[in-house]
Amino acid sequence: MKEKDGVARLRMNRPEAFNAISLDMARELYRAAAYGRSKALLWQGLHQNLEAQLENERQGVGLSAQFGEYKEGVSAFVEKRKPNYSSVV
Repeated sequence: MKEKDGVARLRMNRPEAFNAISLDMARELYRAAAYGRSKALLWQGLHQNLEAQLENERQGVGLSAQFGEYKEGVSAFVEKRKPNYSSVV
């Protein structure tokens, strides 16, 4: 299959492949978003006072707590085991 055929054609002709590729894409976007949030917090910390940075980090932790990756990490820490992020998306 040529690259120009696109995802829509893949969905029509090979739905099992479409589902796998879609899930891989979603995982990649999810990881990129988490990385971007962390990077933004680090960058902001260079340009504002401690009080403002602590507030931004508080909000960031609150946002992160809504995602499965955070919940798995906290659960693994409490249960003293390695986290299993492959089951989270």
